[in-house]
Amino acid sequence: MPPMELSLALTGLAWLVPNHYGPWSSAWNEALAIFGCIFALISILIRGYPWGVSRVLITLSATCFASIGFQVFTGKLLFLGDGLMAAFYVCIWLSASAIGAAIYFSEKKQEAISVLAFIWLAGAILSIAVALVQWTGAFSLGIYGVDLPPGARPFGNVAQPNHLCTIAFMGICGAVWLYQRRLIGISSFWLAVICLIFGMVLSQSRTGWLQIAWFGLFLIAIQGWVNIRIRRLEVFFIIVFYFFLVSNFDKLSAGLLIPSARSISDQVQPGLRIPYWLSMLDAISREPLWGYGWLQIGVAQQTVALSYSGFGSLYEHAHNFVLDVILWNGLLFGGFILALALLWIWQVRSAALDRSIFWLAMALGGIFIHGMLEFPLEYSYFLIPVGLIMGAMSASQSENGQLIFFARNVALLFLVGLSIAFFLIVKDYFTAEENYRQLRIESARIGTDRITSPAPDLLLLNQLEAFLRFARIEAKPGMSASELDFMKAVAERYGYPPVLFRYALALGINGKGEVARDILEKICRIHENQRCEEAVEGWRVMENKYPELKVLRWRS
Repeated sequence: MPPMELSLALTGLAWLVPNHYGPWSSAWNEALAIFGCIFALISILIRGYPWGVSRVLITLSATCFASIGFQVFTGKLLFLGDGLMAAFYVCIWLSASAIGAAIYFSEKKQEAISVLAFIWLAGAILSIAVALVQWTGAFSLGIYGVDLPPGARPFGNVAQPNHLCTIAFMGICGAVWLYQRRLIGISSFWLAVICLIFGMVLSQSRTGWLQIAWFGLFLIAIQGWVNIRIRRLEVFFIIVFYFFLVSNFDKLSAGLLIPSARSISDQVQPGLRIPYWLSMLDAISREPLWGYGWLQIGVAQQTVALSYSGFGSLYEHAHNFVLDVILWNGLLFGGFILALALLWIWQVRSAALDRSIFWLAMALGGIFIHGMLEFPLEYSYFLIPVGLIMGAMSASQSENGQLIFFARNVALLFLVGLSIAFFLIVKDYFTAEENYRQLRIESARIGTDRITSPAPDLLLLNQLEAFLRFARIEAKPGMSASELDFMKAVAERYGYPPVLFRYALALGINGKGEVARDILEKICRIHENQRCEEAVEGWRVMENKYPELKVLRWRS
């Protein structure tokens, strides 16, 4: 396998990494995908492929950078590290689009695209194999598989059921391409599709309903323009088979004596998304022009928390890509970013009829559907494939002058900068993860009677440094205004129950009882009832130590 295609294999391999640790549970998966992306960039540079990127995507990226810079300059972003990470991920996405264009322009385009399809197909099938082991509990994968908590839906090694569903959908798209090119026979194709369809159903994700509907509509719509091997009747069978499994999955689970984590009756319930989206629209109305800052959805949720209740968690994302963009950037920057995205879709609309990449357009649609219901694009193991697809689709329209080609020296400078940033981020995160692990051990009083380790000094990820420093701060009388301001910033960025409780306690014993009451109420409005009850009980305990807290009369 050539170096560029080999490096892209790391994207599929990233779906299989079982390491999930705090404070960033997907860090290892995402780092592997990013490493593969950077290695592919190096391969492109060595082999002399052109570095071409869509003019619209460059403008979109520049708008993102301008928005991030504005937020850093004005203090909208609470921590510089959030701005750096947002900018880094935009660069990774832009890099992936350059890789996608290089694949399209390569002399062995069909082979390279087929390798990509095989990688996604293999990664999806292996992910489903892990999920099957989790579902049945037949045996343990040990360190090679993520343990499934009691009552949870199977999620493979990405540890999120909806992500598993999208991975399976991408695998189906890859199987369609390999079948189209006659690289797999009809028996292998149907065996793979049945396996992948079962994996989507196994995830019990409602996102899959829309993805399969998109799959059918897309293939039927292009039948008249693209000579594809899979026929309308076969597409119809796949759709019917999927929904047959969905409607009978509870019976299958019961027959195998496996409890179903999410019944079909639960799946058809509207859930919390619509009321949560309405609350996010309310948040937009309170900060319409400039938004809350990149990665600051938790701030938005806290802003409207006292007007809503019953969500049961701090989501940190709007669960809708459009809302995320507006909440991050406001209507000015965010509206322009979304307009550019729509312009790009319009410009490449005919790429769906390109026989080389029609299946990529289908996969992109499935990921975007997921993005309208959750936040897959904030994970590099989805963001990089999206960039690859967008780059290839842009390259297919290059005769219209849509691409800008960068000189080798410019590409080299960009690559060096990106590699250095990645190295520093990884170095910082390794330090933060080890410190977080030590903090948990000390907090559990294992081998010590108190927390003795200091918070780390991090070069770039100062948001994690602040979080780890906050965890070591004891709320006490006589705290300075700067100490309370620091705690406020961390509580707004990381609105978890222990963080909010400690900040409220610090406010309460330092003469800011009214604000403390609001912070405590946010715990109950945002998080599940158990966390609220724990906060109420904890506050009563603190009242014995600090009698001044009794005057708050919070949920007494």
